[in-house]
Amino acid sequence: MADKRTFVYENFEMSYEETKKGWSMPYSHHHTHYEIYILLSGERTVTIGNTTHLVKEGFACLFESNISHRSEGNTDYSGLCIHF
Repeated sequence: MADKRTFVYENFEMSYEETKKGWSMPYSHHHTHYEIYILLSGERTVTIGNTTHLVKEGFACLFESNISHRSEGNTDYSGLCIHF
């Protein structure tokens, strides 16, 4: 990942991610909180549990707490990741 900026406030965290090269999470992971991921540009393959989705610019994903997920892609992308 080329650039990541994170803002934290009490039980709320927001990160902006941007890369000029494709990047894939090496493994699935989960959190004890909810996550909303908004893809601002590019295209990603997002796996939530056992279901895979093609996510395009402007799409959003909601990950419930303790649900395994990951994203993969080989193109430039940017997005917002919100944990609460």
